[in-house]
Amino acid sequence: MHWDGYPSGVGKALLAIVQRDGVERAREVITANFYGWSTLDPEKKAGEPYLGANRAHIVPGYGEAYSHAEQPDGWVTETSTWGIEFGYLLGDDALHVHRVSFNGQWTPIATIPYADADAADQIPLIG
Repeated sequence: MHWDGYPSGVGKALLAIVQRDGVERAREVITANFYGWSTLDPEKKAGEPYLGANRAHIVPGYGEAYSHAEQPDGWVTETSTWGIEFGYLLGDDALHVHRVSFNGQWTPIATIPYADADAADQIPLIG
């Protein structure tokens, strides 16, 4: 995701996707099938990518994923944060939201159970 993936957008999108498809399917699509995302949008329909077909793919119900040419496989780690401000961990039962510092420190700021139907309502209060 972009370095500016705020919880009010990305967090809500992740919750909606997991609540709809389950955590295993969400993990597969988001982290195994595609490594980089321009946007996560659980309402995304098929169509032409905003970035163009040579740079991205539309994944219906998930968003716009970078092509492998645009975004080679890679992971954010403690030593390579790529300048992100927030990190998200898809736990088995909950979404874990972290603030990420430039020195690589991940500080937990929220744990939101997937089973909580109103969980997305608390996300705008974060970040």
